[in-house]
Amino acid sequence: MSRIACGALVLAALAALCALALPRGLADLRAFEARMLFKSWETKRRPPAAAESSFAQSRLLEARALDPGQPGYLEDLARLHELRALPREALDYQKKTARLRPSSPYTWANIALLKARLSEPDREFETALRNAALLGPWEPEVQLALA
Repeated sequence: MSRIACGALVLAALAALCALALPRGLADLRAFEARMLFKSWETKRRPPAAAESSFAQSRLLEARALDPGQPGYLEDLARLHELRALPREALDYQKKTARLRPSSPYTWANIALLKARLSEPDREFETALRNAALLGPWEPEVQLALA
């Protein structure tokens, strides 16, 4: 009898874990679709068409709704807005990413790059430069961005 109770308890725990993992898995599938579009745009070296861009944004927003604690989806949204030549919106998403993942030198480097493109050499720009330099001294892409 105790074996049955123990087995039922283990099955219930596994079911609960599956229920917790399901939204995150679905979110990653949605974001994967958008990332594949990014790759196709980069491979073909062309800007996204309006319909493709809208589709990618809807997938990323859906992923974000399913897993709001994942900063990678915000980075992807920022990247999409940058590809669409919307640096202000891209900067807003990068700032949100920095709040969720303040130790990422890539995020801080992206904030600095976007502030430079917007010609805003302010305190926020200096903070982004400093954080990127402190957090990513051995990251070649970060160092190229800072240079």
